[in-house]
Amino acid sequence: NLVEAVGKNGTIVQVGLYGQPIQVDMDKVLKKEIRLDVSYATNYSTWARLMKLLSLDQLILDPLLGTKYELKNWQTAFERAASGDDMKVIIVPEQI
Repeated sequence: NLVEAVGKNGTIVQVGLYGQPIQVDMDKVLKKEIRLDVSYATNYSTWARLMKLLSLDQLILDPLLGTKYELKNWQTAFERAASGDDMKVIIVPEQI
């Protein structure tokens, strides 16, 4: 149960749909002061605009893809993620 797993003052983020109804114990959500963030942003016009921008090469997506770090540099990766210098980090294990 997600509500059980989240700590006091934690946040649950749901993007998209479950595909079926779910039950959420809102009393527990309120008692633990959990924040619920939801997003549903799918419609034809959004996708059409995105495809047009992609075709015109007007989107800078590299920052969204993440910076790669070797496993031996995990501490730097964590520090940069925590500071916000990198939006997302990818830790790649060394080849065996």
